[in-house]
Amino acid sequence: MVQAGEALDMKRADGTVRLVGGSHREVVEDIARLYLRRRDMLLAAGYTRGVTISAPTNADVADISQAIRSHLKARGEIGEDRAVVRAIDAAQGITSDEHINAMPRGTASMTGFMAYVAETRHVYRCWTMISEAAVREAELRSRALGDPDPVRMADLWNRVAADLGRHDYKALGLDLVTSQKELERLRAKTLAAAIKSERVHMADRSPAAKLQTKRENAVLEATAPGDWKDLTYLLKQTGFELTRAMQAEARREEAAEQARKQQERERIRERAPSQFEPTRDWRRPFHLRRRWRDRRTVG
Repeated sequence: MVQAGEALDMKRADGTVRLVGGSHREVVEDIARLYLRRRDMLLAAGYTRGVTISAPTNADVADISQAIRSHLKARGEIGEDRAVVRAIDAAQGITSDEHINAMPRGTASMTGFMAYVAETRHVYRCWTMISEAAVREAELRSRALGDPDPVRMADLWNRVAADLGRHDYKALGLDLVTSQKELERLRAKTLAAAIKSERVHMADRSPAAKLQTKRENAVLEATAPGDWKDLTYLLKQTGFELTRAMQAEARREEAAEQARKQQERERIRERAPSQFEPTRDWRRPFHLRRRWRDRRTVG
């Protein structure tokens, strides 16, 4: 992308790249007019290779060819000269004095490989014509929904540079061999791991026990000697505080149990007071008890 951006800056400086405004039809018309203008100038100067045009898709080629033919027909030259318009994939073998790299639908379908072919068909100059509306739409679609930031010209040129600098990986026949070797390597690794795990289970051991022990030992070995003294004091202090807390909790539980038992005794005493208090008859002298009982019976 950096190299594509630098190349675009150079082309912008010498005026050989344009973001063409308007609809798709208007962009195609501008490309056709540029072709005719450069063709006339080169013919007048005695150049013989002429001007050629390339476009990303066959649909673009058809639209541009039709526009150029309409202009030539209006000028009465339809039988004398025809524009050389080809898709980029079919333009690798052509060489002309000047070339027009036409992108009436923007740069979204372009890659660095296609841009290299389209920008190297000329001897003297290559004109790059890009639809501004298509690039702006692609930039808006790449943003989050509701993004309030406006699309600036710098954003459009950065989008063009990103598209023209994109080099997608092309699969090669060698990749098949490489992928097969990688598959065999992974297969052997998986088989070795399975055999090791089976041996561990047969020995009645945990597969992760060795790793866990190794990690724990690493932590212990990394502890400095001075830290052990602090750790020992901390453990003693913690044990002492824990013992005091347990003793206090035991005392609280014992006090609560005694209070509960006392309350239970008071509730029983309130329900049956005669079981705990002596009768009046037993508090009288012995020689009066019978008389008192007889009198109570008679009454």
